[in-house]
Amino acid sequence: MNAKVTPWWKALKLRPEILNAAGQIDDVQMSLFAAVHGSGNSRPPYAEAAYYGEITHPTERLIDLLSEVAIRIGGGDAYLKARAVTRLDQGMGGGKSHACIGAYHLAAHPSVLFGTELGQGVAQRIQSRIGTQIAKDLHTPHVVVLPCDNMTPGAPVQELDGPAVNLYERFLWRLFSKDYTLFERYQPYWSDKHKIAEAIKAVNRPVLIIVDEVLDYVGNGLEGSGKPDLAAQDMAFLRALLDVVNDIPHVALIVVMIASDADKTALSKAAQDRREDLNSLLERNGTPATVTEVGDFADILRRRLFDAAPATEVVAATAALYESTFRDKGWTRTVWDTIGATWRAKWQDEVA
Repeated sequence: MNAKVTPWWKALKLRPEILNAAGQIDDVQMSLFAAVHGSGNSRPPYAEAAYYGEITHPTERLIDLLSEVAIRIGGGDAYLKARAVTRLDQGMGGGKSHACIGAYHLAAHPSVLFGTELGQGVAQRIQSRIGTQIAKDLHTPHVVVLPCDNMTPGAPVQELDGPAVNLYERFLWRLFSKDYTLFERYQPYWSDKHKIAEAIKAVNRPVLIIVDEVLDYVGNGLEGSGKPDLAAQDMAFLRALLDVVNDIPHVALIVVMIASDADKTALSKAAQDRREDLNSLLERNGTPATVTEVGDFADILRRRLFDAAPATEVVAATAALYESTFRDKGWTRTVWDTIGATWRAKWQDEVA
């Protein structure tokens, strides 16, 4: 290689958290629980809305999801133009956690997220959908996060769940921001749709509810609790919630549950029945959504791994190294023409 051309590993700078992960993918994958509840060394950089926007490639489908959420919770009278219940059902690695964190930041830190490239794309999509700009604070929504892959049925965590035990109580505790009076007022009504709706309206603000990896909880999680009453209460609450959200203005619900044909988790008969119950409810009340397409992943990974695109002059100099090979008649006759190398026409883009 020409010594005057900067090698790619010097032209690109890995983001600090990627370096700190030392190649361990579990440390790089995003966690909604860590973004919402992490503190100290366990608080990831993407817990900040601005940094999340910086490392997120704005795919069309992610912009669509976030614009739906924004219209539903903060779009005023236009809220009916957006779906109330969304199910993220892609398999592992499809970007579900990344999308949930984006939705969380959109509702919890709207003005910051709207200041990012991703947020600007969302704002433009909203305007094209409803014909007007949306309030940058989305009318100060409240966010309820149930990270079910970090919740054990029947075993609450004091600092997160307070006096709550079942899933409905954990929902209320987060909905009312640890207000004991409101919590106790609505605590008995885990299957009452009218009371659940009344509780959500009592916040007097738009509400976004995110239920992440719900099957981790209602599948073998509930099975392991050995408490039939708890399982019955939790499923009754989820049924009521999925039915009632559609009827409440300025409330949106995102549920993460991998589609059955893409989830090979071994479940007991009772757990399978609970999954099918939820499947039917989500099919009736919600809209399935994905946030990535196959063609998005290269751009997503570049944005996630590297802090900037390579300098134009480095790309141009690197691409120029191969021009003589492309012009060589022998290579053209025996290689390029044989394999149909159409990518040569956009070689500099391919190098970048």
